[in-house]
Amino acid sequence: MTNAPQITGELIFNNVFLNPAYFNNRYELKHETVQLKPDGIYFNAFTLLDANQHKAVIDGMVKMKQFSHFNFGLQINTNDFLLFNTTAKENKEFYGRMIIDSKIDVKGLCHCQ
Repeated sequence: MTNAPQITGELIFNNVFLNPAYFNNRYELKHETVQLKPDGIYFNAFTLLDANQHKAVIDGMVKMKQFSHFNFGLQINTNDFLLFNTTAKENKEFYGRMIIDSKIDVKGLCHCQ
């Protein structure tokens, strides 16, 4: 049924580099996997590296039902992580150099349609 898709599997990233213009920063995924299961998306020490090899690590899951009714249970930890490095010319909404240390818990429900 197309109105109730069952998506399972893995997204595997091997030596992937991202450079979102919005952040003007290069990120790297060396060997990372995101698991897709019928009840949600799972992260197990999913690690994003900045240009200086500082880590942002995501653990946890986003449980869901039919791509709605999301239940977040994520932890995001960073240490000296360069989040963005922009100028006013590149990004008028926010600019500067932001390096973060964080321990973030993303928890809660979203009944999105």
